[in-house]
Amino acid sequence: MSNRTYKCHNCGRSNNYFQKYCNACEMPAAVASLRSTGKSNLPINLLLPLLPSKQSIGSNIHSDILLPSLNVPEYCCDLNYADGLFYFYSTTANTAISFNSKKVNNDKKYALEHGCIINFSDEEFELIYFNKYNRSPKLQKPHLLNMARQAVSTSVSRQLLSIAFKNKLFECHTIADVFSLTLDTALLMTGLERAYGFINTANESEEIKLNEILAKNSDFITLKENHFTISQSIINSAIKSHDSIYISNSDIIKQKSASMYDFDIKTIICLPLSIRDNSSREHLLGILYLDKQYASHHLPKKLTNNLKIIASMATKSIYQLSNTKSTCPPDLHDKLQYIKTEIGNLKSHLQTSSALINKYQHGNPSAIKTRLRECRKDLHRLSKIISGSSEVPSIQKL
Repeated sequence: MSNRTYKCHNCGRSNNYFQKYCNACEMPAAVASLRSTGKSNLPINLLLPLLPSKQSIGSNIHSDILLPSLNVPEYCCDLNYADGLFYFYSTTANTAISFNSKKVNNDKKYALEHGCIINFSDEEFELIYFNKYNRSPKLQKPHLLNMARQAVSTSVSRQLLSIAFKNKLFECHTIADVFSLTLDTALLMTGLERAYGFINTANESEEIKLNEILAKNSDFITLKENHFTISQSIINSAIKSHDSIYISNSDIIKQKSASMYDFDIKTIICLPLSIRDNSSREHLLGILYLDKQYASHHLPKKLTNNLKIIASMATKSIYQLSNTKSTCPPDLHDKLQYIKTEIGNLKSHLQTSSALINKYQHGNPSAIKTRLRECRKDLHRLSKIISGSSEVPSIQKL
């Protein structure tokens, strides 16, 4: 699991970040919640939990508070937690955020009180505390506890992930991009530790040949393995049956495979990525495989429907990409990735320069000039690459 942890606001026990209830006192992890006012895309009274930890907010699937709206930036802001309250601090003006209808100011720290109204682009929320900072006479302790349980609903988080996955899928230009996004989303949905993506490279007349495209752990870091420590028998069973396999606890299986024993695999999910042709024949495009070792992991019943939707969307995207004859140069993807990285670096330079200029009376004028010269060089180099008058620097691939 992830190395991130939080301390329970009720008993102080340290828990894994993705755990919704405390291991010791079994209280809901949320110390507060953002409740949607329903003024935009999200439904009214939708509860998004705030754990007693630093929380990132944005439309990216890796955001702690996921707002799957095209109007919300991928990264919007961070909410920091200290002594029972959440705080917001901005080094630059952030037009995507407002508190109680007021825009945020540079270098100002905001203490977020119970009942305050927060806007992230066009999505509006009311902040509700479940701890001692809730001073509302209408919300008694039993009602707060019930609201906290609703806030940590895994069903809601999976629905938001499905929407964000669909939005992000349009940005995937290669099969590897699709697998990377799918593995990340599946890991977030399931809470499992490892995820693998395999592509079938065989022709219609040949037997199935699975090649690994990507493997990731629960921190979304790419795994580099010389030897697979997964259950090959489960993959073969999923291919043979053309159906998904879900095993919460392999210890209760009577005929447990040798690989499950050898690698101590407890929980497994295997999803065939298949598509039907006009004659209703199944064609296997690939396999998604997820598991957890050493300890079993509870899989909610409704999880299967969400994963089925994710797998279906991923399959269609892989099929389209594998059957589209591209007229673009083979290095186009690398060029786009390089340009995206350069734009990100340039944005960081400009933000720092803007902060320095705002503090001109206390800043170093020569440092400002140096940074602006760097930005100008970056813009000049980037414009050459985009126009085609300059080549993208060669990137060493691992």
